[in-house]
Amino acid sequence: AVVRVQVQDVNEAPFFRENPRLASVLEGAPPGTELTTFSASDPDTRQPQALSYSLAYDPADWLLLDSRSGRVQTTRELPRRSPFLQGRWYTAIILASDNADPPRTATGTLSVEILEVNDHGPALLPLAGVVCSEPSKGRGLLLSAVDEDLPPHAEPFHFRLSPQAPQLARNWSLSQLNATHAVLAVLVPVPAGLHSLPLLLSDSGTPRQERAQLLNVSVCPCDEGGSCQASAAAAATAGAGLSFGALMIILSSIILLLSLALLAAVRERCHRRPPHQGLLESSQDDLRDNILNYDEQGGGEEDQGAYDINQLRNPDFFPPPCPRGKQPIRRDAPYSCTTPPYPRKLPASPSDIEDFISEGLEAADSDPNVPPYDTALIYDCEGSGSVAGSLSSIVSSLTDGDQDYDYLSEWGPRFRRLADLYG
Repeated sequence: AVVRVQVQDVNEAPFFRENPRLASVLEGAPPGTELTTFSASDPDTRQPQALSYSLAYDPADWLLLDSRSGRVQTTRELPRRSPFLQGRWYTAIILASDNADPPRTATGTLSVEILEVNDHGPALLPLAGVVCSEPSKGRGLLLSAVDEDLPPHAEPFHFRLSPQAPQLARNWSLSQLNATHAVLAVLVPVPAGLHSLPLLLSDSGTPRQERAQLLNVSVCPCDEGGSCQASAAAAATAGAGLSFGALMIILSSIILLLSLALLAAVRERCHRRPPHQGLLESSQDDLRDNILNYDEQGGGEEDQGAYDINQLRNPDFFPPPCPRGKQPIRRDAPYSCTTPPYPRKLPASPSDIEDFISEGLEAADSDPNVPPYDTALIYDCEGSGSVAGSLSSIVSSLTDGDQDYDYLSEWGPRFRRLADLYG
């Protein structure tokens, strides 16, 4: 049997011949730098189709892709340090699509390496220090350097005295300790005080970067242990990088500003504080009520006058706690009442205590020699010549046997103990 098979042509997806595609760019390259041309191929022969390219993943938006040719350029200066980098690599995903119906798509990965550039010189640490004035004392000043570039454009660092000041080599020595540190020491006795030494630091990159640094060194006499003695103040000044005069100017300015701020606060507080006024002269109008007596007819003008309010404004008017002698007659006292007789006798029976207190209250209200009704009364002095004696003698004739304490049992469990004692 003869079998005839007819194979129909179908659309096949494009593909990238090199996937992933690797590219590199120098750190700090200007925008528009071409990285690579990432193009795909179409396996169809009888149906030639046009391909278009698009970015499917560009997290930092650093790339610009030509949709027809697949050429990739930068949109900005690519940094060497970024959270979008994995090590030194930046990853993007590019899609290649044909124009068939339906279209087919290929996915390609572009990895861009950002190359380190030696664009920073090393920086000196620290910028100030203390050394002993004699070569035989102390261990010198330990210096180090840091560089913003990464290897191989960083350490080892090289330290040296500036050749523009050749006299420094006669008094100072700068020896390399390791790849990142050096030691500064004195060769001969050096006068105590602050010395500024120009240094040159260079890295190992290509091309080599060199930076001039100024080191402030405070020289002081030291003891046998290598500790600075009398020039601690100079060391502190050198560590701050300021002279003593500049430091005093700064401190004086701070004190002056604080004094001005305190003066302004005190002045504002004084403006807000109300002027001092007396207790009774704080207002032109007396706010206390004027109690009028209307318990009898006639005498209208005298009733309207009530008591003399000027006497209340005079603190000397109020009598002492135990008044002695005759007091001024009160103007609001009832006219029909006379001065009650003193002393009054204690009632014979304790049951008349209520009547006794009421009579005393009425007598006090009718007494023209006591202060007015709305003034502060003094109750802490019983006076002299009282026949009442101590208040404890009022019910001294009664005994506990005459009292009925059965009601204590009705007060609840809290008073049960009291009810048991008196019940």
